[in-house]
Amino acid sequence: MSNILKSIILLLVFTAGLTVKEVNAQEKYAKAYEEQGDKAFKKGNYQEAMENYKMGKRFILNPLSLNYKIAEVCRMQKDYDKAEYWYQKVLIESDTLNINATFPYLYLHLAEVAKCNGNVIQAQHFLNTCLLDCPDINIRKQAKQELETLRWIFDNDSP
Repeated sequence: MSNILKSIILLLVFTAGLTVKEVNAQEKYAKAYEEQGDKAFKKGNYQEAMENYKMGKRFILNPLSLNYKIAEVCRMQKDYDKAEYWYQKVLIESDTLNINATFPYLYLHLAEVAKCNGNVIQAQHFLNTCLLDCPDINIRKQAKQELETLRWIFDNDSP
């Protein structure tokens, strides 16, 4: 093998090694920001949590869990438009059909913010999806109660 070819191979191996180390470092930064955000969220410091989650997003390519947590912060701050946007983003960017395993409250919370935004038909759809797909019986019970509330709204809505 020629010296040039050996040099190119060594350069490629070295570059690949650096890339792996760089990705691991970025994942560590993202995880650290996420953990700080989680601590702030638990204390009710939603603005601080939001800042940490958004900083963490800068270090990873597919930040589904951070997007979900941003949606949760928006929901807790009663910023339902933004919460709905972020929950929808999680649904759209998810590469799995079983999203309920990762985010069991996703459809329930998405229905809540949709209802708060006046999208009761869409909320009904998300609640029905929750009833069909969610493995947690307690979450399904909550979804069923919310559906009953929506039915009451539909039955008592004046034209």
